[in-house]
Amino acid sequence: MFVLKNGDLLFFRKDSNQLSKAIVNSTSHNKAIQYDHVAIIIYNGKIPYVYEACPKYGVRKTSFINFTKDINSNIDLYRLKTTFNTQKLYKEAESYLGLPYNHSFSPDEPGFYCADFIYESFEHRFFHLIPMQFGPNHTIDNYWKKYYRKIGKKIPLNKPGLNPNDMIKQGSLNLIKANFMIEKVD
Repeated sequence: MFVLKNGDLLFFRKDSNQLSKAIVNSTSHNKAIQYDHVAIIIYNGKIPYVYEACPKYGVRKTSFINFTKDINSNIDLYRLKTTFNTQKLYKEAESYLGLPYNHSFSPDEPGFYCADFIYESFEHRFFHLIPMQFGPNHTIDNYWKKYYRKIGKKIPLNKPGLNPNDMIKQGSLNLIKANFMIEKVD
């Protein structure tokens, strides 16, 4: 049995929707590591909350119990290899609540996307930004061309950014539980 801890990261395995497939195709160079979303566990007193930046809600927090009611994904649980100030993490994450989702993934736009939110919440300490890619081998997938045309933004190719798959590759995390299936809690 394991216990969730402050700062634990939930990495969501690839979903079947087009955006998920495009994220994985652009950022995963390993068939075993195919994540399309990341969220963080932060306790408020004795209650664990899931903090995340997601397209539908922007930056939000949800009690872990309520979060489990809406999730049916396989998730891998990771933990930082080093210690950090949990109070600072809590204050940072709380300060971003309610901000919009950054649909452009551009560092020049307001709001956050999932990995960017985690990066900022940890105050740039454990992960580093990389040049963003939108297809394998420095190409741009057709999905992204259509996506950016639709939102009327320029593709932020090679701009500094982060994604769940590269967070794993950076070596700051230990896998705690693979295929952590969140059980429905009523």
